[in-house]
Amino acid sequence: LIKLNEFTNIEEDTDEQIAEFINCSHKQVFVMAEYHDKDTNIKVPIKGLIDLVPALDSPFAKDLGDLKTCRNAAPFAWNRTVFEYGYHVQAALYLDAYVCATGEDRISFRHILQESFPPWEPAKRILSAEFIELGRVTYLNALRRYCECLATGVWPGYDEDGRFVLEGWLLSEPEAFMLNPK
Repeated sequence: LIKLNEFTNIEEDTDEQIAEFINCSHKQVFVMAEYHDKDTNIKVPIKGLIDLVPALDSPFAKDLGDLKTCRNAAPFAWNRTVFEYGYHVQAALYLDAYVCATGEDRISFRHILQESFPPWEPAKRILSAEFIELGRVTYLNALRRYCECLATGVWPGYDEDGRFVLEGWLLSEPEAFMLNPK
């Protein structure tokens, strides 16, 4: 169980690496940056509130971090949670915005997890470079698309984005796992 003491220091019964990461970090760091779309010449402000920014003289000087509660901290389940909730997108955006705003060399993102039910198991995760790059591609595509919509005034709905649209109707079909019930 991670016990926070007014979100400044971690009590003694916490995992030592988690405590070290949190204790050496600035908390709730606000960051601002700006995305400039070259095709439309539109500028979009980017804002974020980063939970944990380790000090430059700490062992975690290349990292940023976030605290997350989750239903399941097991590695496979957590990877799915990262993808489903876009935590990789958040991490890439925070890393890029922070580096842009400060010029510091932050390249990795850590999550400190705590399950949301007894015994409230804590866990430590570092996002892979592949996850961060996937997040970067995702947020950049979203920003490009947003700027295109702002420029054209055309905002797509669900029915324009499907793989199979039949005479204006989006086809609903089962996913592979749904076809083999056990």
